[in-house]
Amino acid sequence: MITLRKLSVKLKDISEINTKAISDMETAVTKIRVQYEDRREKCNKGSAAPSLIPCHELVGSRAQGYAAPPSNINQEPAGSSAKGAAPTGVTREKLYSAAIGNESQQQHFKKTVKSKDKLSAEEVQGILKYKINHTDIKVGINSFKALTGGRVLITTSTKEEAEVLETDIKSRCGEELEAILHRRRKPRLVIRNISEDITTSNIEGTLINQNVYLSLKAGDITAKYIYETKKHSRNRVVQVNAQTRKLLLQNKVKLGWMICKVEDYLVATRCFKC
Repeated sequence: MITLRKLSVKLKDISEINTKAISDMETAVTKIRVQYEDRREKCNKGSAAPSLIPCHELVGSRAQGYAAPPSNINQEPAGSSAKGAAPTGVTREKLYSAAIGNESQQQHFKKTVKSKDKLSAEEVQGILKYKINHTDIKVGINSFKALTGGRVLITTSTKEEAEVLETDIKSRCGEELEAILHRRRKPRLVIRNISEDITTSNIEGTLINQNVYLSLKAGDITAKYIYETKKHSRNRVVQVNAQTRKLLLQNKVKLGWMICKVEDYLVATRCFKC
């Protein structure tokens, strides 16, 4: 019993010592925080940046071993906006959407060169290298690939470069080679549930005259073909430019006695090999 009593008294003394040490450390931290706030306010008023309190100024012998905040903290003056700026030495990762957006903005203009005498792709490449000097015509080549069927694919960064290269190939190699510049196909739309009196010849004029608020012009719409659904409704496929496509998709159009819905005409490519 005497031994247990001595241990209990000793544990109680140790607990009181630890409690006092914690209280002294809290007091020291509070004092440091107050002094740091005062110096930061002076810095905001135009004085030099505050230096943090060194360890030897801590109050109480029980605070030994307490580490003060690091002195290399960057303190920015008031009014400076660091919003959106990455910290020094830190590289911000690029978002996937941003990376894909930048890549999609880089357009490439392609052209296919093939032989008129059924030469191989390697022979066509040899003729182009021998007769065409892209340095003289100031054209940069992004890719120069051999394709099947004796064709060669050439890619440039701008449309002007593609046109200059096409002209030079026709003038220097016109007897042997044929250059074809790839052009993007115009978007196609489907106008649903049209009446039987709307034909290929009058659909463009009808759209322009009955939908004056869209400010459509002659030549913006090219009628392609009509197909019927299982419910026997007639749908007309038309080819338009990019600006006309946006106008038609945002509105329903009037055609004869009908108000028709316009949608993108999308056909899924089907594989018959398996």
